[in-house]
Amino acid sequence: LQGLLCAFSYSDLQETIGSFFTDCCRYFALQFVTHSFSHPSSSSTSSSEPLHFVENQTKNGSVVASLDPYLFIEALVEVISRHESYSPTVLLAIDHLLECCTSLMGNIDRVAEMKAFSDLAQTLVHYCYKDRWCQKRGACHGISHLINRMPVSWVIRHQLSFMNGLFNILSDLPSEIFHDVTSLSASTCHLLLKSCLSSLPSSSSSSMEDDSSSSSSSSQMKDDEEGNEKEVLKPLES
Repeated sequence: LQGLLCAFSYSDLQETIGSFFTDCCRYFALQFVTHSFSHPSSSSTSSSEPLHFVENQTKNGSVVASLDPYLFIEALVEVISRHESYSPTVLLAIDHLLECCTSLMGNIDRVAEMKAFSDLAQTLVHYCYKDRWCQKRGACHGISHLINRMPVSWVIRHQLSFMNGLFNILSDLPSEIFHDVTSLSASTCHLLLKSCLSSLPSSSSSSMEDDSSSSSSSSQMKDDEEGNEKEVLKPLES
């Protein structure tokens, strides 16, 4: 899987393996949807476990072995963390997953409830705490892409873990040496806050404006009262 993602990053191989790359993304999207219904409470595969298959039982009783879909998540995060040139391929694969899952589930809000994309988010956050700077950079690219593609409600559910991981990058890397990574992390933080704040109702902003206007008017009244008191005191002093 990692070899396929890396190979598709080379322009001279995209025409040869392009259809296989798309079909592979669609296959795992179908596996994600099937796995979300058949194993709703199961946990994702640990990266320390070897490559293995899962068995699914069909309606007629036969058992079909299929590749564990969560291995694809690990391949995506691992490849995006290797080199920046691999990032567009991984982001394209995520778009294929979202597009196919949305077609199968009906809408993006139902896709946001799937455990697969929560596992993808948590794996990216985990890479924010890795030692190598390229792993941190790949995590930023993945988190930023999910913020732009997923619903705001999904982003809000993951905002705390995202923010902690991004802040760890800012505090762990010296900005003088790793300026590109720290600036990418800072811009991702800004994107996260902007996305979460966009969900606030307009009444909140109008109430904030009303509060600010009322406070300014009250301060103006206070200044007027102080001015009147000074005018009253002037003839008394004289």
